[in-house]
Amino acid sequence: MPDVPTLGTCYSDLRSITTLQRDIVDSATRLASMVPAAERRLQAQLVAFLVRLDLPNEKR
Repeated sequence: MPDVPTLGTCYSDLRSITTLQRDIVDSATRLASMVPAAERRLQAQLVAFLVRLDLPNEKR
């Protein structure tokens, strides 16, 4: 996430996904927010990451 106000450029390690109870999220202080275009891009990246298939002949 490039140039997040007050935080700078950040990234997410999608290999470390966990769940939180909704009341914890609701009671937290929001540090930053994304514009709608960035939200859509993040959603697309999450889907691409989570549904990938390891094909037998896939080159890494």
